Amino acid sequence: MTVIGTILIVLGTVGIGLLIDRKWDVIPRKQKLLEAGRRGLRLPGYAAGEAPATAIEVGSGELEKLRRKKCDACRGETDALADDHVTYDNRELLVVHARCRRCDRARTTYVFVRT
Repeated sequence: MTVIGTILIVLGTVGIGLLIDRKWDVIPRKQKLLEAGRRGLRLPGYAAGEAPATAIEVGSGELEKLRRKKCDACRGETDALADDHVTYDNRELLVVHARCRRCDRARTTYVFVRT
């Protein structure tokens, strides 16, 4: 009797799930998956300054403004941390680190400083 009850509960849950999927399209459809896998579609890359390949070119005045930039997540004030220097693609880049005071999120920005 317990086995039959368990089977009925599972079948009922699957049935309710199928009804919900038909109404709100929860499970991805085959056509959407095929369209997403077509050639030519790419995953989004890094935003400007998030990776060495997308380093931002800035002047010295803009560099200070970048250090004081607010947190992207909570718009809180950030504290500038020690900067690093890296070489990428034969260019000397400055890596600007900051940490949000409110949500403790770390931000790293790669910049190429104009001389």
